[in-house]
Amino acid sequence: MPRIRRLASGATTPGIVEGLARGLAVLGAFDAGRPALSVSEVAAAVGLSRASAARSLATLVALGFARQDGRAFRLTPKVLGLARAFLAADPVASVMQPVVERVAAALGEACSAAVLDGPDVVFVARATPTRILSVGLELGFRLPAEASAVGRVLLAELDDDALDARLAAYRPVRRTDRTLMEPDAIAAAIRAVRRDGHCVVDEEVERGFRSVALPVARRDGRIACAIHLGLHRGAEERPLAGLVAALREAAAEARPLLI
Repeated sequence: MPRIRRLASGATTPGIVEGLARGLAVLGAFDAGRPALSVSEVAAAVGLSRASAARSLATLVALGFARQDGRAFRLTPKVLGLARAFLAADPVASVMQPVVERVAAALGEACSAAVLDGPDVVFVARATPTRILSVGLELGFRLPAEASAVGRVLLAELDDDALDARLAAYRPVRRTDRTLMEPDAIAAAIRAVRRDGHCVVDEEVERGFRSVALPVARRDGRIACAIHLGLHRGAEERPLAGLVAALREAAAEARPLLI
């Protein structure tokens, strides 16, 4: 039986239910850029045989998590129940959601909170000001940790040996002409967070997009997440000091609630 590419490590992991692993991997094949996929496309994306992909999709359809339109499959709203369970149970998401809402309303800018999840950061709280044009990252959106302001904030908590090992395995993708590609430059940017207490990423992920982030500690001092502002670059930029001060105030507000 083919090994699932996302789980491949060269050896079988004891206790793994491969059918469940396949189904979850198939769910993960769908995203904003791939809302509808054929059996062959799912098989290629996940690293399964066509027959295994077809069985997994048929199971998801039978359980109501997917629907079939001709040769294409799409996820259904039932999938949101999985996310809702996490958001309701996770203390970071539940604590940070009202915090980012207050920051967004006060500053008139998109505000988010993100946590580290393997090679990526994933956004678990999100708020935008009441206006037509907003900048930010939707709930559940993932970015490589090394390329984002929130990720660099969270990676700054690693010791030097762990950070060096992580960067040695990192394969950067050039998203704009300002994306940092050299491991030494990325390491310097991450270590600067320890000195400055915050991180600014200018147009490395997307042209015209600026991110400001800093860590949010739990009550015991351990870092729980990073809080982030997403801004359009304009002719008249808002002073960085004021943005950082607002995020620090929000982090201080959240800290006693994060156990």
